[in-house]
Amino acid sequence: RLRMWYYKKSMSPRAKTRKGLSTAEILQELDAATVKEELALPVYASHIKSVLFWSGLSKEKKERICESLEILLQDSARHVQLLKHIKTLYLKEAHAK
Repeated sequence: RLRMWYYKKSMSPRAKTRKGLSTAEILQELDAATVKEELALPVYASHIKSVLFWSGLSKEKKERICESLEILLQDSARHVQLLKHIKTLYLKEAHAK
């Protein structure tokens, strides 16, 4: 039931897009997504690394976790690049109309 509630809740913004967003709203959403991607994961990774120091986990487990975090950070950086590229393409398309 919780999954269904979450699914319905997460669908509400999509319903709005079907009605159509203005160019300014789309750009605002792209900017918000970019900021979240730039800030969220690095902060979480920093906190997790700090907690790992005091965790008592084995060195091997800590290294695996840190390696996974680095992969996530690299993916996050690529997401930022893609969001910026999408914004650039959207602006070109919007100005072409």
